[in-house]
Amino acid sequence: MVFRDSMKKNNWYYLYRLMRWKLGDRSPIVASLKVTQNCNLSCSHCPWKNKIHSELSTEKWKKIIEQVKNRGCTLVTFEGGEPTLRSDLQELIDYASELGLSTLVVTNGTRNIAGIKPDRIWVSIEGLEKANDEIRGQGTFKKAFETLKKNQKKTIVTLTTISQTNYQDLEQMCETLSPYVHGFTFSFLYPYADTKDQALPASERVKAAERILALKERYNVLNSVSFLKAVGKGWKCYPWALTCATADGRFQDDCMVRHLEPCNCKTCDMACYGELAQAMRMKMDALGFFYDAAGVAQS
Repeated sequence: MVFRDSMKKNNWYYLYRLMRWKLGDRSPIVASLKVTQNCNLSCSHCPWKNKIHSELSTEKWKKIIEQVKNRGCTLVTFEGGEPTLRSDLQELIDYASELGLSTLVVTNGTRNIAGIKPDRIWVSIEGLEKANDEIRGQGTFKKAFETLKKNQKKTIVTLTTISQTNYQDLEQMCETLSPYVHGFTFSFLYPYADTKDQALPASERVKAAERILALKERYNVLNSVSFLKAVGKGWKCYPWALTCATADGRFQDDCMVRHLEPCNCKTCDMACYGELAQAMRMKMDALGFFYDAAGVAQS
């Protein structure tokens, strides 16, 4: 345990884990904790809202955080639904930090985030006002934009899920928001069965990824080159490297999609798996993504 913990802050740890995985170890390295699946929005591309109405207690979530720590996870992501709806969110963040885990909160940015202090905050913004509000609801862009402007001292990263609705907004969105954020992350819409299908075909995802590569020259786009070059072309996924716990405490070490439905890997270019897959291949820029975009500790 001492050896493992001493390695966690540098690339050697991930090499060590990769060697173990090649020998058959299937323990996760990232934990996604959907601490609530209640939400104050109804985004057209989200399959998670209100799937589960029950909520675990603070102590039960602390036990889960202990479990993922003991299994070798280095990063805990607090998600939803909308995680800021939980009054104990900062208590859970603090507990994870005390255990030596890096912490990330993914929020829609429409609520007050002044009281939460994880290593990173990702605010979901789906392009400029027209496209964002079509996806997330009327007035949500202005609320999220105000959140960015009020919290510039925090290390905030935007998360944009690229779809047919917003793929034209990438350049102007970066120009508009760059003074207020640490950087930008991009993912690609997965066509869940019970959501509005606005996913781009593979050829268009490739073009969008090429545009994002060009944007890296002018803006702090945090996605790795390794991931962006693999978009739309197929890549080896390591789904077991991520564990997900839903709001009722149900665990699954696998692709997050499979919590809800069978996964069609040919249509998946989600960055959570794409960046992790490149990191598992020891691509240094993908490891850099986790250090910079997700706040994973590095010596």
